[in-house]
Amino acid sequence: MMTRRSTHDELPISYGAIGATREATLMKYPPVGSTPSEDAVKLGSGHERFRIASSHLMTWGAQRGAGFEVRDVRAGTGNHYRGVRFDEDGHPLVVPKRDEQLFSAEGIPYITPGIEATLAPHKSLGGDPREVRVIYVVEEPLRIGFAYGTVDENGPVGEELYLVEQREDDTVWAVFRGFHEVVQPLWKAPLRTAAIRAAQERARQQLRALRPTQAIGATAIPRSDEQ
Repeated sequence: MMTRRSTHDELPISYGAIGATREATLMKYPPVGSTPSEDAVKLGSGHERFRIASSHLMTWGAQRGAGFEVRDVRAGTGNHYRGVRFDEDGHPLVVPKRDEQLFSAEGIPYITPGIEATLAPHKSLGGDPREVRVIYVVEEPLRIGFAYGTVDENGPVGEELYLVEQREDDTVWAVFRGFHEVVQPLWKAPLRTAAIRAAQERARQQLRALRPTQAIGATAIPRSDEQ
């Protein structure tokens, strides 16, 4: 899997196993103390469906479609946020200069490594707004997506990977893989379990929001430096 990710030196991320969602064995070997989960939803078939779903995913469509307001989007700046390419074994291939910014057909900038945002759930969903950072981006001919990790500790912490992939049989799928952990020492077991399940359900909602019947039209998202 070819990925670009932000450098991790001094990143204020609220969990330890940064980038662990890259591993296909996450369900069997999750980070210590965390609860892993994964899911997949069929979106249709054909390259046009793949193209549309990928564009929707890479412009925060899964989050917005699931009822989250994506606000305070901030791009990483300087070497601190430049992507690093890795081979399948996780070894760095090259440290590139900043890549040219990509945009959707509607002119919305694509998600890139190092971007930060606030995901604020609609009041009907419950929960507090969460600060997240994009850890890495997957860019392959038939697999596109990104993983974000939590910055704050306002609930379970962890990392979530969202992918759109076109398989050999021409079907198109949305795929989720992630892990969550409760780090609040005073939370008792029932509350910890409920919080993890709620985080997993929110992830499934984002995945399902990529289905054609639920995908909403893309709208511009203001960046904090444009406000």
